Amino acid sequence: MRDQTHGRGADVVIECAGVPQAVPEALEMLRLGGLLVEAGNFSDLGEVAINPHRHLCAKSVRILGVGGEEPAAYGPSMRQMVRYLRQYPLQQFVTHRFGLQQVEAAVKKSMSADSMKVVIDPWS
Repeated sequence: MRDQTHGRGADVVIECAGVPQAVPEALEMLRLGGLLVEAGNFSDLGEVAINPHRHLCAKSVRILGVGGEEPAAYGPSMRQMVRYLRQYPLQQFVTHRFGLQQVEAAVKKSMSADSMKVVIDPWS
């Protein structure tokens, strides 16, 4: 990230990998005053070590944790995603699709290193 931003770092990093080890890496990518949106660790997947001075204070970063939304919040978010599909091809993030009968396999696959985004499609 630093090479791509000429040493500056990213304004915003959205961490959605779902592994605690991605958090320090995401913090390293941020510029001074950058924002980390932590959306990947929405359940307790364990702890990770960070250096509060190096990762947070010295860079004056902000962290926004995302999770625990009410189901009613998903409708407006999904409509907004559909509106921006041409600009941001979000469907490219989906690496695996499973039907309703394959929920257990989908959950297992979502925990594997070779998946990015696993989707359960009730119509497949």
